[in-house]
Amino acid sequence: MKKDLNDGRYLTHKAEQSGLRVCNGKGDHAVVYAPVGRGYMTVPQRELGKGLACTVRKWLMAAGVIFTLVVAIIMQIM
Repeated sequence: MKKDLNDGRYLTHKAEQSGLRVCNGKGDHAVVYAPVGRGYMTVPQRELGKGLACTVRKWLMAAGVIFTLVVAIIMQIM
């Protein structure tokens, strides 16, 4: 469970499931576009360090992806 939340591919997939637009960036990065007012964030498609993973999760929560992430965590626990 904790490993998934530190994986860029997993976080990008959940953002896409939540309706955010995800495009390919340079190299192994994906660009996630948020709804009005939040801009975009580039997310590496690999295992993220603690600080970067926390920053990406906070940004996604502010963009409205929190519900999808919480459901994913609950489903893994069951």
